[in-house]
Amino acid sequence: MTTTNIEKAMNWSIQVWNGMTVIHPQFGEKSSLNVSGLTEFEHCYSYNNGIVCFVYEGSVYVSPYTKIISSELEHFEEKYFYVPFSNWDYPVEKEYEWNILIQKANKANEEEFKENCVLYCEMHGIHELPKNVISNCFLIPDTGVQVQHPYWETVIYPVISERETFLDDAKKLKLGKYAANNGKVVFVSPDARTYVAKGYGIIADLKSCGYTAGDLWVPFSNGEEIVDWSLKQRWEAIESK
Repeated sequence: MTTTNIEKAMNWSIQVWNGMTVIHPQFGEKSSLNVSGLTEFEHCYSYNNGIVCFVYEGSVYVSPYTKIISSELEHFEEKYFYVPFSNWDYPVEKEYEWNILIQKANKANEEEFKENCVLYCEMHGIHELPKNVISNCFLIPDTGVQVQHPYWETVIYPVISERETFLDDAKKLKLGKYAANNGKVVFVSPDARTYVAKGYGIIADLKSCGYTAGDLWVPFSNGEEIVDWSLKQRWEAIESK
């Protein structure tokens, strides 16, 4: 591993040491970190629950998993040993830095996931809709859309969450799919976003871009009303095609 590689790995990690105060929120307890037994794993790493621990020059580092950290540690040997902060625990002394790393890793993993989705769709002849078409569609936000119906209320989420990081077979089956009901059309774009359109005219556009019919629930097609005012205004501004 080059010096540049290890510096990149360190930038995506925090160094840990014996005696660090660790919070275990699921138990409401604190403990003192003990990593004295890990120094024997020089130039090795271990992985657990989305967290990576590696040892370099006698020091122990912990990082949220990303493709970046994985590639920087490609010359390290994988071993099985204790990985701090991989069971909801976190370090008190480094809580701020750890949270920043978690946020950075989440963003990097989400971006990589979308790139993999787009690549998969390109390989299967599924393409993005023209900008003038997609701009007249309602994007379901990752936080969801709360709706009310005379008989029920619920929150509608994207078909594939923006927090997903692994493109498995189940998600592949949802990409480039559309469904229609009562004058509304829902579809999942190559970058894994969920959109809803008004009118069946968009189906021709979808088919021309490689989309195929799928088994999807169609939001806003059964009399439900959007609760949030700004989202409701956005939906009402969508023109029927």
